[in-house]
Amino acid sequence: MPTHYELHRKEILARYHTPKGRKYQIERSRKSLLKLKHGLTPEEYDALVRHQGNLCAICWRPEHRKSGARSTQVKCLAVDHDHLTGARRGLLCHDCNIALGLFYDDPLRLKAAIDYLTLFSEK
Repeated sequence: MPTHYELHRKEILARYHTPKGRKYQIERSRKSLLKLKHGLTPEEYDALVRHQGNLCAICWRPEHRKSGARSTQVKCLAVDHDHLTGARRGLLCHDCNIALGLFYDDPLRLKAAIDYLTLFSEK
């Protein structure tokens, strides 16, 4: 007896291995991740992007990183959130999001880094 895949091979390949199918999968993944990780619908995320003018909440620049090594698509702004409470704070570019993470979201560490940079920039 043929498997489900064997019976529906053409449909499955068309769904996942064509530009249209790939676009569908990306959008489906985006919806699932936004809802699962942040409790947001794509429409709510898009409203946040519009509210911030498609700019990072820290550096006020647009995202410039690409989605992948061979991609021409720019990444979406990351949903920044408090890791203890889960409360959303804003949308950040990749660089600012990583920087906050490297400082463990600790204002004292960030202030110490600012003090350090200020100390050496005054000379």
